[in-house]
Amino acid sequence: MLKIILKQLKVIGVLPVLFFLACNSATDPGKVATPAAKPGQGTYTAVQSVTLSCDTEGAAIYYTIDKTTPTSSSTLYASPISIAKTTTLKAIAIKSGMDDSDVMTAVYTIGPPGKVATPAASPDSGIYELAQNVTLSCDTEGAAIYYTIDGKTPTSSSTLYASPITIDQKITLKAIAIKSGMDDSDVMTAVYTIGKIIATPAASPDSGIYELAQNVTLSCDTEGAAIYYTIDGKTPTSSSTLYASPITIDQKITLKAIAVKSGMNNSDVMTAVYTIGPPGKVATPAASPDPGIYELAQEVTLSCDTEGAEIYYTIDGKTPTSSSSPYTDPINIDQRITIKAIAVKSGMTNSDVMTAKYTIGKIIDLHTKWPFMTGAAAPSEAFNTSNGQYALLKHFNVLVAENEMKPQSIMPASKPTTLPGTYNWTNADKLVDYAKANNTEVRGHVLVWHNQTTPWFFNGSGKDGRATKDELYERMESHIKTVFEKYKGDVLWWDVCNEVVGDDGAIRPASSSKYTAIMEDSGLTGIDRYEFVLKAFEWARQYANENEGTDVKLYLTDYSIETSGAKQNEFARLIDYLIANNAPIDGVGFQCHIQYSWPEVSQISSAIEKFAAKQRSDGKKLMTQVTELDMSLFAYDDKSKTLSDSVRNTRLTTQATRYRQLFDMFKQKYEAGKLDMVLVWGIDDGHSWLNNWQVDGLRTDYPLLFDRNYAPKDAYWELVK
Repeated sequence: MLKIILKQLKVIGVLPVLFFLACNSATDPGKVATPAAKPGQGTYTAVQSVTLSCDTEGAAIYYTIDKTTPTSSSTLYASPISIAKTTTLKAIAIKSGMDDSDVMTAVYTIGPPGKVATPAASPDSGIYELAQNVTLSCDTEGAAIYYTIDGKTPTSSSTLYASPITIDQKITLKAIAIKSGMDDSDVMTAVYTIGKIIATPAASPDSGIYELAQNVTLSCDTEGAAIYYTIDGKTPTSSSTLYASPITIDQKITLKAIAVKSGMNNSDVMTAVYTIGPPGKVATPAASPDPGIYELAQEVTLSCDTEGAEIYYTIDGKTPTSSSSPYTDPINIDQRITIKAIAVKSGMTNSDVMTAKYTIGKIIDLHTKWPFMTGAAAPSEAFNTSNGQYALLKHFNVLVAENEMKPQSIMPASKPTTLPGTYNWTNADKLVDYAKANNTEVRGHVLVWHNQTTPWFFNGSGKDGRATKDELYERMESHIKTVFEKYKGDVLWWDVCNEVVGDDGAIRPASSSKYTAIMEDSGLTGIDRYEFVLKAFEWARQYANENEGTDVKLYLTDYSIETSGAKQNEFARLIDYLIANNAPIDGVGFQCHIQYSWPEVSQISSAIEKFAAKQRSDGKKLMTQVTELDMSLFAYDDKSKTLSDSVRNTRLTTQATRYRQLFDMFKQKYEAGKLDMVLVWGIDDGHSWLNNWQVDGLRTDYPLLFDRNYAPKDAYWELVK
């Protein structure tokens, strides 16, 4: 079995205590004196600064803290060693022309202040032929020890230890130490077995993989012992099958056996696993430490349970073969790397490929890396501290409610007798309250939208049961007024209207927008059908200003305006209409629901330039924001629900690169004063709306910066590197 080595230094902040050096005198004139440590080994409640010294002048001291024996290749002692956790310190002293010193060993136990040291038993747990007098002790002066011998956890009501405990049978001794003003010690457990123990049975042939059936014989070195065995995985007892003749094994079986003899303790259980069949498949390699995110470089070791198998690996993402790098020594990982490995053995089928992904680096809050506001859409459940999304909220300095501020989520479900009726702010307040408590800004979405608005809002005395324009405007104004009276200046940006332009490059048709239908019912045509948008901006500005919101910025947002075409042109025509009518619009929001391969970054850049050049009559140019960014791993017209591992991994790499390209471009626009905010639409892949889009039922998409386990993806690491 190939062994696994993990080297990682963790520093725990506890006040250090400085001590001084001491040293043993040499007794052999030709041998270097053994080093001495100060303070000496023991139990401490705070970090210790341990100094090493040697009485042999000019000797160099080398030491280890991983329990290995030090040599001249170990760490050279130069300054006090900080011991912050339980550590075994070993040291030797070396001087040219003299024999190396003996090895000094000092064990330091660092524990929380105020806790009594765990009792110790002497002699130790074990098997003894004769009765034992067991003494208990505790390193905490003045502590009282209480114990049990019936397996129960001891308390201060248990037997008080006063003198050695005579043990003449198999017993489990448990003890705690207690001292007033300190926390009780941990429980010490010591198991004693008194009497002769029968030798453990042996099986021949040994455990292993065999092509043909095997006749397995059992034996025991204790004369006169009877052997009992099982082949169903259960622990054998004297009620199990008595061994009398070789056991024929012709399939995969776990054989367990014990030996029993009157007047003696039963043997330990022997376990032997047999696999019978044609040459098998080599076990898949394992990596240690486990794949994951580490702040410091790691030495990764690979191992395989198939004896004699050789391991081959790659770190470039390619599938390993027997022509890849052979594994001989731990692999040093100091950056983001995916190790792939197979194990190979002559006469057996190659193992499956092991894939282990390592990320070396410190997780930092995403928003600290970019000069523009960096945010995300969050559902109400994300503000529950037990929800996996909660810990990720810190990456963003601006949040928007994914659904909880949309009209349908807050306005009355039924038409109120008198406007505005009773609003439900519960879920929206969760976001605003979190933001206030965590120095985070809030973006509002949305005041006016043809979708996710309660049906009564559009019903009335007009054509085909629809509201008249006056009825609609009364409700719109009431809703906008109510929202600003509630949140005042707590929400600094608002999507006033959303998705009013149709995909065909005209106003959204009456068949899908009641706003358009009611405008047409009133006799409006052409560009004038956008009058409701103009009114929404006028009311939003009025009621923002009346409610401590003079700094609130008002935005018009839509999808598919980040690329040139009929829809972008119609959206630009709407912006011109609003500016011509002195609408108090402050900016344009690009939703940016894009794919891993579309559109080009340059297209989005051009769209930002186009709308950032729009200028109001007061000379102020419009600001732009990216308000709903995500990047699907499926093409627009792809109806499949899953991706193969190879396709997914390739596209994730592409996605990470494109996210970085986009953010670099956004930074350029920010520095040019044309963009001031970027939000991703969701916290993690598992909660993305794209898992429910374009397909019947659920699909598995990967559009965001954190995966379904709330871990950073390659895209995140690209954005913070």
